[in-house]
Amino acid sequence: MDETAQPTLESLRREIDRVDETILALVAERLRLGDATAAAKAPQPGLPIRPGREVAMLRRLIAAAPAPVDRELVVELWRLLIAANLRRQRVIDVYVGGGRSDVT
Repeated sequence: MDETAQPTLESLRREIDRVDETILALVAERLRLGDATAAAKAPQPGLPIRPGREVAMLRRLIAAAPAPVDRELVVELWRLLIAANLRRQRVIDVYVGGGRSDVT
């Protein structure tokens, strides 16, 4: 984009659309890499969740995030990405009680 010209609303929207398409391509690449990582691991009992790995990843990304990307956005986005990879690796059942009558 020409730095001396004032961008129009349409040119800004085209640029946002271009960035969105790039983000989608990168998300797809990340999911494929997650699939390959899961395939490279030996089958393990239990859940594929690795809290220590998630914490280390989030700390690294928060430290690397440029302005105006804040900590909360990094955590929200990567938790979604991590959850998407986990769903692709294995079905995880979650049970929620219906209230006090379910307590035994």
